[in-house]
Amino acid sequence: MGSQARVALGLGVVAGVVLLMGVAGGAGAMAYTEKRGGLLDGLTPRTREAALKLAQLAAAEGLPDLMWTSGRRSTIEQAGAMLYKLQKWGPDELFSVYKSSRSTIDRLLAAPRTPAAWASILADAPPLSKHLAGEAVDVRRWGFTAEQLYRLGELAIAAGFGRALLEKDHLHLQL
Repeated sequence: MGSQARVALGLGVVAGVVLLMGVAGGAGAMAYTEKRGGLLDGLTPRTREAALKLAQLAAAEGLPDLMWTSGRRSTIEQAGAMLYKLQKWGPDELFSVYKSSRSTIDRLLAAPRTPAAWASILADAPPLSKHLAGEAVDVRRWGFTAEQLYRLGELAIAAGFGRALLEKDHLHLQL
């Protein structure tokens, strides 16, 4: 049986996707959901391929379905994500996550705390997130045990991601 996709709509902002794919020895199910439909479509081909392979590997091991919460971001979306981190966990979280971009974080913290103000700074700064290039995805960590998250990180590397970082509320995967 060839690849077949069913998209379940009507879930509010969440679009559920189940892909049925042929695997060696028969058909296997690979399940994931996206916070918004088409989220994986904005990724680079290599990143999308790694994400789909990860979903397949995770399903084969019986891990919970993956919930992709973020993929490619515009600078305004990146600013919003960073402002959310700042509001929820404070400036130390920004310095922790974006270690190599201390000067940019300092500039952001000195600016008005609005997505537009931060996006204008991010547009002129060296890229601080692989999300801006479509080379990163986030997976919600809810529903995973610590052991399952660790295994998911290992599977992400096997699927083609170069880095798996456990953040406060998600697993960040990037090329």
